[in-house]
Amino acid sequence: MSRPVRPAAGVLLAVAVLAVGCSVGRYDADYAEAVAAFEEQAPFAVLQAEPAELAAGGFRLRLPAGFLPLSPPPPPAEGQPADRLDPSRLRPPFMPDFPGYGQTFERRFAVGNAEFPWSLAIGVIPSATLPRRQVETLIADKARAAESFASQKPAWEDREVVAANGGPTAWRVLSLAGQQIFETVVAGNEEHKRRAGVCEFWLSADPDRDQQILLAWRYPDEVVELMPVAPPQLAETVARTVFIANDGEDEAAIPAPPPDADGEESEPEPDPFG
Repeated sequence: MSRPVRPAAGVLLAVAVLAVGCSVGRYDADYAEAVAAFEEQAPFAVLQAEPAELAAGGFRLRLPAGFLPLSPPPPPAEGQPADRLDPSRLRPPFMPDFPGYGQTFERRFAVGNAEFPWSLAIGVIPSATLPRRQVETLIADKARAAESFASQKPAWEDREVVAANGGPTAWRVLSLAGQQIFETVVAGNEEHKRRAGVCEFWLSADPDRDQQILLAWRYPDEVVELMPVAPPQLAETVARTVFIANDGEDEAAIPAPPPDADGEESEPEPDPFG
């Protein structure tokens, strides 16, 4: 009577090692894929999920969490004084003739008994009406003449971004720092005083586009400490989300949060600025 042939112990061990190796290999591949997905979408976690629209939907971008549109107050009731929205909240004080002005968005931060603003003014400029070089010259000349930046030599710099949705990749950036007028609220009272702060312009510079986008960030130094992301990094992330609808390009989706293990999309993260 013949005895059953049993695999040698060495063969069984080799098979076990091979199985473990395959499992580890799949884990490493899955982990690398998850890390890549996270790195792709992580910068956008500090932005609002839905884009803001200007120019009748022809221009879109995603704003930082907590930003709300600023609009002129409604007409007062009969016999009541008119409310007034200070112009410094809508546009940089030295740029009342902001090129292509469309809308301003703002977030206010509370520090003790005071509130400080962080704003973004946006312009949409037809390239045929005002070429980019003229826009740059206009803003630089105004900055040189402004008391806030008298000690500076305004100079535009090139900046390349990786567009997330088919928008502009080439930008020109002008960063200005100095004592500027900001509207703050202290103990419930509005104040308009000069404070150290930043005014930074981002102007889209891709050639052969029908329109240019002008973004102007303004914030006092007190706000920087409350931002979990450095202002230059945040400005670049917002620029990556810009989309100009009438430039003949299809809008690509901005990376969404990776799905959970059960296949469901992750819940939105809480406001990182809250």
